[in-house]
Amino acid sequence: NNIVFNLIAFNSTITEWQAIGPTVADETACHDAIAWIDQLEAVGGTATEVAIFRARHHLDAVDPHTGLCSGQRNPAWMQNCSNKTGIFNMITKAIYLLTDGKPDSSCTSILKTVSDAWKIDPSSIDENSRRSAKDKTTKLRRNAQNYSKDFPIHTISPPLSE
Repeated sequence: NNIVFNLIAFNSTITEWQAIGPTVADETACHDAIAWIDQLEAVGGTATEVAIFRARHHLDAVDPHTGLCSGQRNPAWMQNCSNKTGIFNMITKAIYLLTDGKPDSSCTSILKTVSDAWKIDPSSIDENSRRSAKDKTTKLRRNAQNYSKDFPIHTISPPLSE
């Protein structure tokens, strides 16, 4: 698969798995990432806003067609592709937050900070979360139209029992 990724651990501070930015998801990188995740410990605060902005910095720094930062070597699958332009040849960008719990700031504060910095209408985020499953076709179409404008942010939290 044509995937690049990076990991950022966040508590009171942030720590990046790859400081140079997203890397190609080959077998070695995936095993290294898993080993890096395994050594993480949930301590300190939960600086969600800082993590989101650092992730956004990485996403802004990457080439829209390869997902790599300038100066990184393209893997073979990228070298064999033509450099066509257009939305369907652009990579999909997203931020996934894996968190140990409640952020230090309120969700409202985080959404306001993110929307102010990225000029996102907070009501559109809320509207998307209220959409029913029967609107899947519309939702998929809307997401395809917004590829290059805004990056989706997904939050994944384990249950408290873990």
